[in-house]
Amino acid sequence: MTEIACAADLPQDWFPLPLDEDADAFGRRFAETVSQDLREQAQIELSADHVVDLAHDVTAFTRHAQDMGAAFAAVHVPDPTGPVVAVVECLAVDTDEAGWSHDLAELAREVAAPDETVARADVDRVELPCGQAVRVHEITARSEPGGREVQGTAVEKVMHYLPRPEQGATVVLVTSWAALGLAEQLVPMADRIAASLTVD
Repeated sequence: MTEIACAADLPQDWFPLPLDEDADAFGRRFAETVSQDLREQAQIELSADHVVDLAHDVTAFTRHAQDMGAAFAAVHVPDPTGPVVAVVECLAVDTDEAGWSHDLAELAREVAAPDETVARADVDRVELPCGQAVRVHEITARSEPGGREVQGTAVEKVMHYLPRPEQGATVVLVTSWAALGLAEQLVPMADRIAASLTVD
């Protein structure tokens, strides 16, 4: 994994995930802090099951970001009594290993290549403050480990691919969620995060 420093401004109710901390310990601490804050500030008592589920989800997202070698990652928890709604990860991908081009037109064709799991994909070229990028908005079938498709579930993603030829890499910012009905809120949010992206 190519190492590039990336950062972005996170909207309200987005919480950064640690990339150099024990994922299980962080997940438990995150859920316990949410529970304690609700108890003290709103006199709301979360169920033990909800605390366990929230810790499990935050742990899983943290571990995934760490395993992927993400430059940064965060989860969106707009309602502390509810689940993790969305996640964002920023990766620096070795362009040669991925088989991608640094040319935007070529890159747009490559990342829009047909895939049997993709239900819909919109591909555009966009200008971000940190450079030109390819933006892909797609809905894909969710798979279990091993590639088996999960019936009735899908994941919506907004991905920004930013070529960095001088570093031999492509920065990929991925914002994803499973609640497709929230696209009207989350798509603009994903674009705002991308617009604040800095790459060093």
